Amino acid sequence: MTPEELENTPPPPGGRPAGRGLALAASLGLVVVCAAIYANSLQGPFVFDDLPSIRESESVRSLNPLSESLTAPGGTGASGRPLVALSLAVNYAIGELEVFGYHLFNVAVHALAALALFGLVRRTLEATRLATRALPVAFATALLWVVHPLHTDTLNHVVYRNEAMGALFYLLTLYAAVRGFRAERSTPWVTLSVLACALAMASKEAAVSAPLAVLALDRMLFSGGFLDGLKRRKGLYLGLAATWGVLALSIASGDRGTSAGFEQEVVSGAEYLRTQAVAIVQYLRLSLWPDQLLFDYYNWPTISSWGEVWLRGLALIALLAVSTWAFIRRRVAGYLGLFCFAVLAPSSSFIPLTGEMIAEHRMYLPLAALVLLLVLGVDALLQRAGGGRRAFVIGGAAVLLGGGALAWRTVTRNEDYRSTEALWGTVLERYPDHPRAHQMLSQYYVYEQDWEAALPHCQAAMELDDRLSSVEFNLGTTLMNLGRSGEALPFLQHAVKEEPEKAITYAQLGLCLKYLERPEQALQALRKAAGLDPDDAVIWHNLANFLIGRGAYGEAAQAAKRAIEADSNYVAGHHDLGAALLNAGRAEESIPYFRKALELDPGVARRHRNLALALQHAGREAEAARERAEANRLEQTP
Repeated sequence: MTPEELENTPPPPGGRPAGRGLALAASLGLVVVCAAIYANSLQGPFVFDDLPSIRESESVRSLNPLSESLTAPGGTGASGRPLVALSLAVNYAIGELEVFGYHLFNVAVHALAALALFGLVRRTLEATRLATRALPVAFATALLWVVHPLHTDTLNHVVYRNEAMGALFYLLTLYAAVRGFRAERSTPWVTLSVLACALAMASKEAAVSAPLAVLALDRMLFSGGFLDGLKRRKGLYLGLAATWGVLALSIASGDRGTSAGFEQEVVSGAEYLRTQAVAIVQYLRLSLWPDQLLFDYYNWPTISSWGEVWLRGLALIALLAVSTWAFIRRRVAGYLGLFCFAVLAPSSSFIPLTGEMIAEHRMYLPLAALVLLLVLGVDALLQRAGGGRRAFVIGGAAVLLGGGALAWRTVTRNEDYRSTEALWGTVLERYPDHPRAHQMLSQYYVYEQDWEAALPHCQAAMELDDRLSSVEFNLGTTLMNLGRSGEALPFLQHAVKEEPEKAITYAQLGLCLKYLERPEQALQALRKAAGLDPDDAVIWHNLANFLIGRGAYGEAAQAAKRAIEADSNYVAGHHDLGAALLNAGRAEESIPYFRKALELDPGVARRHRNLALALQHAGREAEAARERAEANRLEQTP
């Protein structure tokens, strides 16, 4: 696009370049397409960062007080992003841990972001000599962007909605600003732009560049220069600048853990910057050819010297220089290039983010600029070739073919997220020695109590990177449940030393010591676990069960009561309390607890026999006989 094409020009006589009806139809089409390609993603399980951010988080479980629901566990994707944390709490209030609602929210945000992009491109181009082609260019851009498979990481990984929410409000900031630049009464649009910018700042740190993006767009299309824009629209820019305060407060309210910041033991700022030269080139390649998408780039090699990346580095510097030159000349390519660099800068420059050296979801918003640049380039070629109806048909066919291919890739990529096992399996297909994939699969199989499947992944994760969390715990737990408690003990002991405040590690250590017939040490560990997490019914059950075995029936009854207090529907807690009371000679008192256990989980022969024994000791022989008969029937039933 030439400087002349970027001059302010009024819409053609008779109103807007394209009718509202076409724009509405295009908007509806975008929503339908978005819903269709992500329909198979709505039942995917919580994965990776979703677990501490949602399933294990206390802050999502209540909207009252509001201050609590605006926070998130440290080091998670919602920490320091209060609007994201609040959205998770709203999801929980509606459907608790049902994944459908969380995914539906993500898809809805994605559809709204596509509409915001469509509106922004259309309204911006209507201020140029491309006004007559503003709608088809805007629709092609939004369509290709909304179906691009590079977004599957953002939408399927629930907590990565921070990218989508930040992008939505970033785009709305620009859209409202453009409407305000051209409106006779700009105040409502200025207010909306500032509000959207504040919401973007509360969603994602990448929004830090939003006020500058508005100013740069103003300078390129609507003002004589930066100073002219600042003078003419002081209220807008003062309001946008004030939203940086929202960002500062959001960052201060969160805890990024050890995954972000200048002081890193794992990687220096210079190493991170060099590695990002590789990352950005990878992002650009996947934007054009998304063939090998990867969910997790953990343990990506850091670049130790500039000699390893000098060619990529020079290429990126050249792109930055060309973008700057083109922007000075008021070329749209320059603005779009600088936009990409600006949005990527917080995560892909020199501030180490060691949790994710490379992450495909970072391209969520920058990809919009790249797609627009591509569409404008194709449009320019078609116009130079003669334009007219033929150009429209060829361009439309190219968009449909390209969009169809991208949409199919997105649908197939969604299938990789259908289960934890499938997702991390795809990572191992590309990188068999990926330590975190082995760790997450081991954790998944431990959770599912599939010990045979868990063992090889536990061992591989331990060999590849024993610094990963829970590696030794998973291996120790797996070995213990495979009957190899002697081998499990040193791993569980080390896990306790590494995470001394984690109750479950003491609980598993206690069970391991119990199996090794070291009762005093086992009791000490189990009591420690209960003290660290008094709301964990399973830990109290383990303690009660152990105490019953030692004949400490009074203390066992107290532990069983604590299990029931933690979870009133916990079957083992009721059964433990019944067993403790029965063994303490209080048969009549034990009967209601045995009955409750059977009510909660009927059809277990052993529990009928225990109830029969309690009834017999209570002198209720007829009832005891019926329970023994039921136990016999259940044991004989295949």
